[in-house]
Amino acid sequence: MATEKIDKAAVGLVGIMGQDVSTEGAVPQSQPLTDKQVKNDAGGYVWKLDDMARLRRFLIIGSEGGTYYAEEQRLTLESARAIKALIDAGRGPEVVAEIVRVSTEGRAPKQTAGIFALAVATRLGDQKTKWAAYAAVGQVARTASTLFDFIAFSKAVNKEVAEVEGRKVDNASWGRGMRHAIANWYLDKGPMALAYQVTKYGMRCGFSHRDVLRLCHPKAGFIRTAAQRQATKAIGGKLEGLPSQVAAAADEDEDWDMVDAPSPALIPASNSSTGGAAAASAPDAIEQRVADMQRVFEFIVKEEAAPAGDDAGKLEVYLSDAHRLKKAKADLPAPPQPEESDEGKTLGTREAMESELAKEEDEAKAERKRKAEERAGGAGRGKKEKRQKMKVEDVTLTQACALITKHRFSREHVGDTRLLKEQAVWQTLVGVGMPFTALTRNLGRLSALGMFDPDTCEDAPANLEAVCARFRDEATLKAARAHPITLLNALRVYSKGHGDKGSLKWEAQPKVKEALEAGFYAAFRNVQPTGKRFLLGVDVSGSMDWECAGMQSLRCRDAATAIAMCLKRTEPSVHTMAFSDTFLDLKLEATDTLEQALQKADDLPFASTDCSLPMTYATSRGLKVDVFVVLTDNDTWSGQEHASEAVKRYRRASGIADAKLLVLAFAGNAASIADPDDPNMMDVAGLDSGVPEVMRQFVLGEI
Repeated sequence: MATEKIDKAAVGLVGIMGQDVSTEGAVPQSQPLTDKQVKNDAGGYVWKLDDMARLRRFLIIGSEGGTYYAEEQRLTLESARAIKALIDAGRGPEVVAEIVRVSTEGRAPKQTAGIFALAVATRLGDQKTKWAAYAAVGQVARTASTLFDFIAFSKAVNKEVAEVEGRKVDNASWGRGMRHAIANWYLDKGPMALAYQVTKYGMRCGFSHRDVLRLCHPKAGFIRTAAQRQATKAIGGKLEGLPSQVAAAADEDEDWDMVDAPSPALIPASNSSTGGAAAASAPDAIEQRVADMQRVFEFIVKEEAAPAGDDAGKLEVYLSDAHRLKKAKADLPAPPQPEESDEGKTLGTREAMESELAKEEDEAKAERKRKAEERAGGAGRGKKEKRQKMKVEDVTLTQACALITKHRFSREHVGDTRLLKEQAVWQTLVGVGMPFTALTRNLGRLSALGMFDPDTCEDAPANLEAVCARFRDEATLKAARAHPITLLNALRVYSKGHGDKGSLKWEAQPKVKEALEAGFYAAFRNVQPTGKRFLLGVDVSGSMDWECAGMQSLRCRDAATAIAMCLKRTEPSVHTMAFSDTFLDLKLEATDTLEQALQKADDLPFASTDCSLPMTYATSRGLKVDVFVVLTDNDTWSGQEHASEAVKRYRRASGIADAKLLVLAFAGNAASIADPDDPNMMDVAGLDSGVPEVMRQFVLGEI
């Protein structure tokens, strides 16, 4: 409140203080200040990010969906060129290190850009870069889904390079580096973790695990070497002494992000297919691991698993049950049929007739095919007959829920989609601890199925409490690498009551929205106040109304406003404003909910962009500001003065010689309004989950 009173008093002193707000003689944004500036996509002049900064912005913001002015394909190509320039300058290993850092620290809301950048490094890099990139595949592509993405990107990049070089594309085989990298992805996982991945993500991007194994073909010797390597890790570099740890080595998976599991019975089974008994010695444990890995590979190649016998080990049971749940048809009771009117009966009769006609046509086609084969005189005899798949028994609703409970199967393990329309199945998935990302994406479905409604679900209060607790728990957020922008997008989608696609609708629960908001703030890293005086300028111009990082329910101005709220709640002295081509009052309060804050921004008109306005605003009102934070896409063009010059003019007028400018970018372009030669100006990707910590270090002069 004290800050607001000071600001209001300052507004009343405008004109009396005699501050110099004239831009006479200034260079307009439509003209360059120096020959170092480049034209942005809107036609104004800005500074161009160096290649490493461009890489970092691409890794965090990506190019999905493009921007208001630029298409996705162009932004991706420009980022690839920046990566190639860094590699050509001998900085390839730095590129890979940055990719790994952003990915493992959960700095980006999406993994796609990082995986693409890694694929570019493997295909366009020099020898050192390639081997560094191949060695990092397991760190960046941590799940089978992202592994398939990496393979698909590598294939696409290889095709483009081959066309440029005028050579034929060979997709039937891989080079040694690619084979070893992909083989190690499989071999470095424990048997149970690998079984989880291959049964959950059977196919993506046109690839199956069977296809991938055929291309990387890990041999028995590789399996043994990997087992010895993991055993060495498990027991501190010694192969003797702690055999029980060998069985548990490398059997971790980030999808299993539960901090407090419901009960020991729900924890994934141990690596050993013998039922978890400790091995007699380290060599025996290695042999067991080799046998288990070979069993998983056999499952991948055959794409099936026989029913497990009474003496089967845990791995065998897991694969068998996963295969059954994925392939079996659901044996569900027929839904009650409502009484039909005469008109409905007529329609039903017509449909029955059409069905019968279609059946007759299918039978006629089959008969024609049989006769054609007879006329061919058995020409096809002698060819290798297609192996018949073993029949999988139908699964009842009760059996499906029991399998999910037994192995903590996820939604993707359920093959018959009719089961995913049953409340009991989702009740079980929630009960065993759904992976955090899956829970975030399916909040609408849980509400639509009545999981949080006491009238339709007797466990509704417990469900609501369990789900909300996951979003409020910092340990869970950290384990799942939850990103604040992902949670903000989830809040926007859930609050609408319907998805961006499809016809699913639901009634949003206030407690779930509160939990998502709490998770948004908790997902930021190391939020600590600096005690400095801030002015936040939120760009609400037309270009900021574009979708943010490919999220259709979230616009750039939404993300900017939400991050402004995070800073507003952290620092004791913060003044907020908005701008397009003129000053706009954005009265954010620390007590506002995110929905209230976003609505305030939504209510503002938008026009062209002038990023110098926050500094002009402070100068004209005589505000004392240590740090200007401008949240923008950097597509500024309409102002009569460059933003960096407006900062310098503010410094002269206010006497605060080291007033800083921090630019939070919300578009994946290469533009910045911050002067790179000014040590008190800095550009940061606005979607970086580490923004508060980066800002604190910059403001305190630590970077």
